[in-house]
Amino acid sequence: MEADPTRIRLDGDRLDAGGQHAWVTVPSLIDLLGLALAMGQTARIEVVNVTNPEELRIAEGLGARDGLTITADGTTLSATRQAPADPVLDRVMQDGCEVPAALWWRVYDTAQTALSPDSALSRRHAGPVIVTEDGQIIGRKDNDDDTDVSFIAAGGSTTTRGKTA
Repeated sequence: MEADPTRIRLDGDRLDAGGQHAWVTVPSLIDLLGLALAMGQTARIEVVNVTNPEELRIAEGLGARDGLTITADGTTLSATRQAPADPVLDRVMQDGCEVPAALWWRVYDTAQTALSPDSALSRRHAGPVIVTEDGQIIGRKDNDDDTDVSFIAAGGSTTTRGKTA
């Protein structure tokens, strides 16, 4: 059977999985438990009509990423709030991880393609403003960060905000 999450239905604190595998049901289940907690309700849902119900326990580990402590008691899951945690990311942030040099440089080269080539046009559209060819600023006007936009106007004009510097 193909996964079809649209078959999942919630009726009160009972979730009918529509014959779906537990892994198809778990993302919706985690969302619903989190929503119940956000609304100040008891976060307890009984799951029925689910294939491989023992696999619902995967929600216990996945819920931590959303800041939930989920307990699975058979097909009934309950949740409480905790600080969000991602054990893999936490470990990598603390201890780092080894990346083969060839992979690192391939990722680096790919990331560089996301940048626009440097040109007068790209410089006029960088940041929170657009500077037209005649030096008019469109967007943020405060420039409280001491930005000097005069060098990006066409032809080296020093006109900004309609005034000559």
